[in-house]
Amino acid sequence: MAIVQQVHDKGTTDLTFTFNQLRFLSQAKQHGSDFVADLEKTYDKLLKLNARTDDGNRIVRFVAFTRYEIIRDKEVINIRVNPDFKGLFNELDTWTRF
Repeated sequence: MAIVQQVHDKGTTDLTFTFNQLRFLSQAKQHGSDFVADLEKTYDKLLKLNARTDDGNRIVRFVAFTRYEIIRDKEVINIRVNPDFKGLFNELDTWTRF
């Protein structure tokens, strides 16, 4: 949820986070390969975030995030928000934190 919260009002489809930012947001204690393994598990969960629309004629389903890149030597993560999903994150009248 920390990643989803950071997507709100960014108005972009590409986001970059440092390992330190994600450790802070998630309150993770892991480092090195353990942290990278947790990041991979996180993307598995992000792939399950999806949306469904039904206008009475057409049903459309899509995932929220289309790319997740971990760059170990730079300690950054690049995440791409699906443009179809971007409106759900950025065009909300109200935003609820969990």
